[in-house]
Amino acid sequence: MLSLLQDSPFPDKSPIDANAPWKLGMDVEYLKKLKHMFLTEWSWSSLEKKIAQYDNFVVHYEHGGDALDLHFVHVRSPRSDAIPLMLLHGWPGMISSLSSTSAA
Repeated sequence: MLSLLQDSPFPDKSPIDANAPWKLGMDVEYLKKLKHMFLTEWSWSSLEKKIAQYDNFVVHYEHGGDALDLHFVHVRSPRSDAIPLMLLHGWPGMISSLSSTSAA
């Protein structure tokens, strides 16, 4: 995957108006910075370790002919009187965006 990312080219000139870089698509300069971050700083194994700290589950859901596998993490409170709370992230999104919340 890293070699695929590393070898992915960018256009010489962005096809998007420089005055409104997100109006018709992704800003190429932002994408270049994101690519650099993934190649030099980001660690998939670190994310896996962070997610593996919690109990992970997958449930298969079907409705009206559509099927969906839902991944969820169950973090139990040490308090017996805790009120259950469900935190959701959008798509695209990752459960790691909620990890600092669950540690509180």
